[in-house]
Amino acid sequence: MGLIILLLFVALPFVEIAVLLKVGQSFGFGPTILLMIGISVVGFFLVRMQGFRIVQRIQSQVSAGKVPTQPMMDGFLALFAAALLMTPGFVTDIIGILLLLPPTRALIRPFLTRYFVERGRRIQSSVGFGPGFQTRTFMWRTGSTGGTGRGAGRRSDDDIIDVDPEPEINRELE
Repeated sequence: MGLIILLLFVALPFVEIAVLLKVGQSFGFGPTILLMIGISVVGFFLVRMQGFRIVQRIQSQVSAGKVPTQPMMDGFLALFAAALLMTPGFVTDIIGILLLLPPTRALIRPFLTRYFVERGRRIQSSVGFGPGFQTRTFMWRTGSTGGTGRGAGRRSDDDIIDVDPEPEINRELE
């Protein structure tokens, strides 16, 4: 994934310049600049409109007691689209506007969800948050699992250090 992002950062500016030059040759300098500004303004209004709709969907799902997974993914894609629309160039503007359209987001959402789930699983297993994490956390905090498991009875009051930090106000008065 990192290699793909690196290639995009290297190749995208060249593609944007080539498209900008081609459009400039076809329409001229003034109309090309006006077209870029027009696309950005339309994109701004689309981002704003879709952003309000996404926030409303998130609020309605939260108030219904559901986890707003789909609207959160839409929000992520809309935020990414806004970043693309702020980047000068026709290619990024077209991709940004496509990401703001609900049918396009519906096509991308399953892939993005699968990516985040897999990434979460890899992170979870690499840092030790796998099965039994809650038991280990309980043992670490209390020193026991209720008296019968690993670590039962190992903790003493000597292990606890109680520190009261001195307030900043007192330090300034001295």
